[in-house]
Amino acid sequence: MKRIFVFISAIVFASCGAENDAEPIMEMPPPMETPIPPAELTVLRMANFTGYAHSLSGKAVVYERTSGGRIVSLENFTMTSGPDVFILFSRSNVYSKANTVAVSMIRGSYQNATVQYELPDDIDLTTHPFVLVYCVRFSQIFGVAEVR
Repeated sequence: MKRIFVFISAIVFASCGAENDAEPIMEMPPPMETPIPPAELTVLRMANFTGYAHSLSGKAVVYERTSGGRIVSLENFTMTSGPDVFILFSRSNVYSKANTVAVSMIRGSYQNATVQYELPDDIDLTTHPFVLVYCVRFSQIFGVAEVR
């Protein structure tokens, strides 16, 4: 009986370490400290968020910088804080680790704020048009915007 208990315990503990689809992505860069002036930006795509949790509202705008590179700007952005919240670009409006590219972790609460993040070059907006605000710890989408 003791051997069976030890065997079952080993299986349970081993499965706890298995890869979870909701695991955080990697260490993420913080938001840009100073928003880029609009004169230095060209709008590529934008959409309003549909909020599902934490009073999320606002819009997501993808800009191209005149100096090169792209940013994603969360504008008129409102959200109450939550644990392990990330901004992701996704192939669909639902979270799946295989279908998302992480941009950054979102920390704190925001009230009608503008928060900008550098957009990695490997994000293809034609294949990843959805901006997700996603809480990893509770597997909860706070909001989605389909940038077109």
